[in-house]
Amino acid sequence: QSWGIGNEFAQSVLVHASRDFSVLNAPDKLNDAVVALSALLPSAGDIRWEDGDAFFAALQKFKTSDVFTGSKGAPKADTLFKEVETEYADMLLVTNTPSPSLSLIDFQKQYIESME
Repeated sequence: QSWGIGNEFAQSVLVHASRDFSVLNAPDKLNDAVVALSALLPSAGDIRWEDGDAFFAALQKFKTSDVFTGSKGAPKADTLFKEVETEYADMLLVTNTPSPSLSLIDFQKQYIESME
């Protein structure tokens, strides 16, 4: 709270840090759900997706919860990753940041292959 980032965003950070996603089961918690899911995505420097299990478990939980009521529903991972990749590519151009070594789609393929 002393970070000066606003109470609502601070609450989102605390929730995703604790990984207690049960508190996100309400339509007014969509922003918190998005922050929680994004925290489980691999970072640009990762070579393995350590939080893949937690991401897909949380995404499945959100798909069956009330958090997406009134929106278009929980996105499929493929759709979500393509949208994030597009927006991230635009941001990379503006910030002059190098591209990550693996795309989210590549991480997803790697994750699925590791499950087989």
